[in-house]
Amino acid sequence: MKPPRVHEEAALPMLLTVRRAVEVSGLSESEIYRRIRSGDIIRRKNGHSTFIETASLIAFIRNLPPG
Repeated sequence: MKPPRVHEEAALPMLLTVRRAVEVSGLSESEIYRRIRSGDIIRRKNGHSTFIETASLIAFIRNLPPG
């Protein structure tokens, strides 16, 4: 799946489950967790649930080199 376009970003919630972040970004689950560990993507916890800050995911994708 392709990364969201600008007009689609407004429809995304502030937080995404890891599964949803994989769906909207096209990144693998292991890549999402790798980027969380490196600090490229911000994670939030609510109890046992892990969420990804949508803004940090979008910023990470936008900073990837074109190609």
